[in-house]
Amino acid sequence: MVMNKYKSRLPKSKDIHKFWVYLPSLSKVKGSSPQECGFIFQENVKKFLQRQLHYIPFEITRIKGISGLEHEYDSVFIQDLKTKDILLFFECKWHQRGNYTSRYDVMIFNQKAFDVFYQMKAKNKKFDMYRILVSSTPLTSDAFKLCLTLGILALQPYVPAITLPPVEAAIVQLKKALIHSISTEKRYLLNSLNEFRSKIFWSCSSLNTRKIEDGASLYARYKELIARVSLEVDSDWTDP
Repeated sequence: MVMNKYKSRLPKSKDIHKFWVYLPSLSKVKGSSPQECGFIFQENVKKFLQRQLHYIPFEITRIKGISGLEHEYDSVFIQDLKTKDILLFFECKWHQRGNYTSRYDVMIFNQKAFDVFYQMKAKNKKFDMYRILVSSTPLTSDAFKLCLTLGILALQPYVPAITLPPVEAAIVQLKKALIHSISTEKRYLLNSLNEFRSKIFWSCSSLNTRKIEDGASLYARYKELIARVSLEVDSDWTDP
């Protein structure tokens, strides 16, 4: 299955965790209009990916989909030269405080991503793509569940009792806890987290080779895993 082939090529959990930790600072922008703020936010994301994670920008000026439509894009990167055929397709959403990223934002992003994916796939059989949605404000509940079902990694501010930390943050913190206290329970939980991650963050190529699960069930499992990790670690989720 294609999913297994690319499972090990997912962005490193520590990279995603580091990016998420700095997301609040990347979101603090000043501009004369929401559009300008959105552009600055997008540039902040690009600079962080290049300077802090050392990701390599995919140098293109326009992206045309299989539909023939040209799409605007926010950030397209590869992790390194070893994975040059796997693109990380970022969508950046900046909103004023009190506004949220909606399910319609998610659907438009997903459709745009697959339109681009099928066009580029036709030119390169080895090509694959992961979708990452970065939001300066929380996603609505239905938008987040939609991301889980569609395999889109959603990165949003952490607001206790409202939003959940990314699975990658749980993986990083649990690995730290294992250094100081090795236990069978922690190891089993870490395996469960990695397995769950592959269910909620997957490449476009694996769409036709996997079972699509409903968002409500995935969300319930997500909350359960995060609660279990909370009992095993002492550090704050946003500890770098």
